[in-house]
Amino acid sequence: TMASLSEALYALPTERLRSLVQARDIDPKKFSLLPTKRQLVQLLTSELAKHASIAAALQQCNARDLRLLQLLVSLESGQVVKWKKILDALGAPDLQKALEPVMARLETLGLAFRIGDGILIPGPVTQQVPATIAARYTLARCLNAYDMNALRRICGTLELHVEPLSKNNCVTAICAHLLENGPALALKKPLDEEEIAVLEYLAQLGGAATALETASAALDGKTDDFFRYDWQNRWKQGRERNAIDRLMARGILHVVSQNYGFNLYLVIPGDLLRVLVGNIDQDFWISPDVALQTADAPPAQTVEAGLARDVVSLFGFVAAQEAVRTNTGYIHRTSLKNLARTLNLTSERYAAFLYAVCREADLIAPVGERQAYALTSRGQSWLQWPPAARSRALFEAWRTNTLWAEMINDPLQKASEYRPTEGVLQMRQAALALVVEGGADRWISLDSLTDALTFRHPLLLAQMARSQADLVASPSQFVRLLVGECLYWLGMAELGWADAPKLASAVAPVSEAGRGKRVGAGASAASATGEAGAGKAAAPNPLCYRLTALGAHLLGLTPAETLPAPPQEEKFIVQANAEIFVPPYLDPATLYHLLTLTDPPAKGATGNTVVLTRDSIRRALDMGATARDLLAFLQSHSRTGIPQNVEYLINEVGAKHGHIHIGRAELYLQVDSPLLMHELQTRRELKEYFVRSLGETVALLRGDDPNKLLRDLRKAGYLPISDDAHPAPASAFNANFNAGAKTRHAPPPPVSKPLGAGETKPSRARAKADTTVNWERLALEDGKPWNEKGAAEAGDDAPDDAARGEKALKSLFTVAVQRRMRVEIALDAGKGDIEQFTIDPYSVTREFVVAFSGETGEEQVYNIKQMRWARETGDVFA
Repeated sequence: TMASLSEALYALPTERLRSLVQARDIDPKKFSLLPTKRQLVQLLTSELAKHASIAAALQQCNARDLRLLQLLVSLESGQVVKWKKILDALGAPDLQKALEPVMARLETLGLAFRIGDGILIPGPVTQQVPATIAARYTLARCLNAYDMNALRRICGTLELHVEPLSKNNCVTAICAHLLENGPALALKKPLDEEEIAVLEYLAQLGGAATALETASAALDGKTDDFFRYDWQNRWKQGRERNAIDRLMARGILHVVSQNYGFNLYLVIPGDLLRVLVGNIDQDFWISPDVALQTADAPPAQTVEAGLARDVVSLFGFVAAQEAVRTNTGYIHRTSLKNLARTLNLTSERYAAFLYAVCREADLIAPVGERQAYALTSRGQSWLQWPPAARSRALFEAWRTNTLWAEMINDPLQKASEYRPTEGVLQMRQAALALVVEGGADRWISLDSLTDALTFRHPLLLAQMARSQADLVASPSQFVRLLVGECLYWLGMAELGWADAPKLASAVAPVSEAGRGKRVGAGASAASATGEAGAGKAAAPNPLCYRLTALGAHLLGLTPAETLPAPPQEEKFIVQANAEIFVPPYLDPATLYHLLTLTDPPAKGATGNTVVLTRDSIRRALDMGATARDLLAFLQSHSRTGIPQNVEYLINEVGAKHGHIHIGRAELYLQVDSPLLMHELQTRRELKEYFVRSLGETVALLRGDDPNKLLRDLRKAGYLPISDDAHPAPASAFNANFNAGAKTRHAPPPPVSKPLGAGETKPSRARAKADTTVNWERLALEDGKPWNEKGAAEAGDDAPDDAARGEKALKSLFTVAVQRRMRVEIALDAGKGDIEQFTIDPYSVTREFVVAFSGETGEEQVYNIKQMRWARETGDVFA
């Protein structure tokens, strides 16, 4: 009799079942009221057949696990596959010991089970294992689909003498002849050049392709023969027209229908393909697992330490300029270009990354009717957090969100774009777990990191590709983008390059102290991305990486106490030309307040200076500050005091600020004095606005755009304010700050610790696994056979879940046909003998069942009246 999944599970010790429930993250509450191990196994069988659960388990498979599953699928794994058959397929009878740990992992994941001297892979798993079309067909399966006349034709072409002549004997003789000939296929009639070319082309594509593709590539484009009606059957009448027909007549090529519609593929069955191309590489099974490799210290290194300063530059940018949220869902690309010129790394892609992590960390957000970005209350608080807490907030925002996804060609998400959130996070977490495994204080080869990732998680990129995400070209590029951009930009990794003399020329000038610590090529990552844009870019190509002290801390490798205290300054220099020199380690809160009252330098000027202008002072006053606040702030943080001309400039702008108010009545204007109203009415460029005076200081205006009026008045030299403007946030220049005291803010909120190597995120179900199920009571059934009396004594005894009687049996088969469930039956063979089979039922008519038998490999008709009992095995057939 064939074994079922339920029997395989029942044979496992209860402790193994408990581990399986945890590995597949099944809620143990579902098993809490089950009194027996048998009932637990029956429910567990249905849980393991769920699509999402199988997909999650397959993602945990490494390359060897996946290869063995694919081999089992190609060996008709709907039934128990003997170890000997597996080892014969591998061509190495001594590999069983090497396969044991692979099999143990698959059993732990609930994807395959050992039964006696064989392996059972459940039907639902078979359907989801990623395998080629050829791997899903064996030669015997393809031959069994032919009628007797077609098989006789193949035997004649191969010059095989079959006696006695029957379908089973023909299939056996053809399989023995083709599968035992070796790689050269020593046929009595050798293959010609065209036939060899066809086989070589299909072998390169994994054993399957359409006839048109094959003819175009291997038959010099002779595709006309494959547009004719019923071309796939003409060889059966001896009317071969080309090499493909001749190979089909030899039983080497077969035509199968794949997917929806009439999609016909030429297929070399998987077992025959292994004969043609040779055995699976034995080194793959016996070599040690792929591990991270330590690299020699590289000749050129980079360390970037300017992240906090660049984030503050972003805060100052959105405070000084109106950066609105567009219909793409994020900031305008022009704003990113302008922002990039003020950053440590002058790359638009880097500016987009900063925007993404700040947006996800809720440090900036769009506000008001125009959805212009502004600093949030959390962003204000962030400025006062300790350096490690600031960095952790940015790291967690990137690690746990998908607004920026480095594995997608255009990493910044658009509002209308579907992004597979779970896939993005799984890929990132898998790579970070390997980075953690590499440890701190070691240079790790990026090639070895890529190899280890693809070995341990071979399905990650493939799973993302099925979701139609526009993925990067290769796992190697993904790894280099994650380490060479994201971790580098976050200050968590330093990069090692073989040689970087040209890259250093791309670095913008820096101050004497530098904007961060630079060794070798300081901005190599910025120039190595291939372009400055925020969209597609070539991955940086360093040889290796090493975690910084900050990176080791954020990844949970070192405690916070090991972090060196970063340098920090609170003073800057105000020069007589109204330029302010900004030191590289200026305190973030001080820097932000400075940026809100200044303009960035002109294009091409050094990035370490900012400029006080009339317009920048006016913006600070619009935010609620006063001229006295600005002077107090500059006085308390300037090393050399305030030059007199700068003080005059601030007082002059402050004296004029707010003398004019405009609003919407339709549109009105209000001034402080009648003289100013008279002056405005006489200005030629403003006359078109005035309709009539409502008093000495109020006038009704023409127009519906207050912003245009504000611009025109400012162009004329006035400093108006709008009464309808969005309320400004609390002034950055309060008395406490001016006095030099630190403003007290709420501490940073707690953030989750990143998962380390080998850790998995615990679920609520797993946390309660030991309290909701009485595993000790269930373990009392360990060692008992599925049928209480054992297989030899089972006789007429039916399992507990079996159906008896014609009415119950017919109802069971009707449901099984609809659900495509495999059924075990017991037939009365006469003289008291009972034969048990496992069948795949296709239809039920009156008292007969039409089903495919795994024993004979053919469709057969079974009489329900001759059945003693039947039961569903829990396996789904294709």
